[in-house]
Amino acid sequence: MVDAGLISVSVILPFILIAFNLLVMAKYIDPEAASGHWIAKLFILLGMLLAECTVLLLPLDVGNGTNAISGSGRISMTVLWQIAYVSIAVLVVVVMPFFIFYYEADDEGAEVAEKAETCLDGLKLRLMACKRNLMSACIYTCICMVLAIAGFLVLYNTIAKTEIPYRLMTVSVSSTGFLPVGTPYKTSVDTSACGSYICPCGVGSGCTPTSNTLSMDITIVVFMAVLMTFGGWFIFSIYTGIGLVALPMDAIQSYIQRPKMLSASDARNQKKALLNKAKDLIAMGDEMAERLYEAVENARGGGAKRKAQRAHKEELKRYRLLVDQLEKELEVWQMGDPASYRDHYNPLVPYLNLLFGIVGGIISIVWILHIIIYMLFNPPIYAFLNKYLAQLDSFFSLFSTLTIAVMSMYLLLAASKGAAKFGTRFFLVSVHPLEPGKTLLNSFIFNVQLVLLCVLPTVQFSTNAFNAYAVYTSAGIIFGNQMNYTKGLRVFYQYNIFLFMLLSFVLLSIIYFVSAKDAIPFQPERAHPPLFSHFHLTHPPPHFHA
Repeated sequence: MVDAGLISVSVILPFILIAFNLLVMAKYIDPEAASGHWIAKLFILLGMLLAECTVLLLPLDVGNGTNAISGSGRISMTVLWQIAYVSIAVLVVVVMPFFIFYYEADDEGAEVAEKAETCLDGLKLRLMACKRNLMSACIYTCICMVLAIAGFLVLYNTIAKTEIPYRLMTVSVSSTGFLPVGTPYKTSVDTSACGSYICPCGVGSGCTPTSNTLSMDITIVVFMAVLMTFGGWFIFSIYTGIGLVALPMDAIQSYIQRPKMLSASDARNQKKALLNKAKDLIAMGDEMAERLYEAVENARGGGAKRKAQRAHKEELKRYRLLVDQLEKELEVWQMGDPASYRDHYNPLVPYLNLLFGIVGGIISIVWILHIIIYMLFNPPIYAFLNKYLAQLDSFFSLFSTLTIAVMSMYLLLAASKGAAKFGTRFFLVSVHPLEPGKTLLNSFIFNVQLVLLCVLPTVQFSTNAFNAYAVYTSAGIIFGNQMNYTKGLRVFYQYNIFLFMLLSFVLLSIIYFVSAKDAIPFQPERAHPPLFSHFHLTHPPPHFHA
């Protein structure tokens, strides 16, 4: 009989998640750049919902009480798991790349349309660009699909087997090994070593233990999940390691650096300082453009020109850091302005951030301790969370299910934070940044794709973390046995390589966030002396020392 409570939660929870995801989209996506585009927004919402619901399938699997061995579960969780990771594969390999390619090409089409002399010419050019963008996106998506399918088929024909180790005990019929269940057991074949116990193997070599391996073929659907999980582990280890530290620390830091209403005189002084910074940055930009023009004009040969252009790009990346900093300082000043503070600022938000930072910090510490105490060593030092869940289950089983849900969703949230904090940064500049109210649609799609890649590793991590409590689940069979012992990949799980990677990034993140002083303004001559030594500022603001 199906549990009515589980069904009710399974029906209501997606609507709550949809509302939450819509709020996140409204907060981050640039409203001007993303006006319309309902199909893309629909798939973004679907991707976010799929990521969250897939992680929540594990507590549903546990709460459902599915006996994956005998198949006597009340809900067929195996089918739900297969639907989940096939859907993730379609979104990651086909849908998300299509929209990314389309919007990357659409930027070029928009620039061409803006240069049209009349509205009619602009409309014609826009329609032509739309057709070209669709064709380009389809071609690049097909290339991605062909490469993914080719790689998948090659790997499926070489390593699509799971090799599960087991211990076989051969007992002679002449021994006393055929005893009632519960008889004290001693592995020694010498009766004198058994003491007060009865030797099940009798006298002599009645028992012969051997170590064997059970080799099984992996179905094509499960192998798809195996590859996505393995590939996603590299991203998950980095992002989650960073997110476990950054998530609570950023929340607490947002409380510490909360906007405070300025006096009228302070607001005027800071406004003047920001204006001077803006003038200085404009002067920097003009001087960079002049030096690029001179370098290209004086360059001899194409190689020298390309070298000058590369140097200009490096300078431009560093220049963009200063522009981003100025924008952040402008936002802080706007929130501190008395009129904006009273009209647009909610003073309860910093305290909610503080509360979340404290709770999140506790959860992060618990996860790190559980990894070290239970997951890193074999046999584990202590059951830790598994023992807590078992004791909680004897009191009220729903609390245990909710605990698994909260802990698993926190991992996904930490991975999302890691992606936003670090994941898409190359050479000091974020390629697809997530900024409130300024995130382009293709950047948001790219970050959703990264989160989807972290979903299955999150599920496998949680399954292994709670395997002593969450027994007889479909997730335990799929993510615990078949994936952990896949041929050619088992060494990564056997020696906990991914866990060591995760803990390493946790340690590096702690060192970075403790040593980095966000309250100290960025000083360009300390960060990049060769670049800013060329600039001679006429009005150096307090934070710029040129």
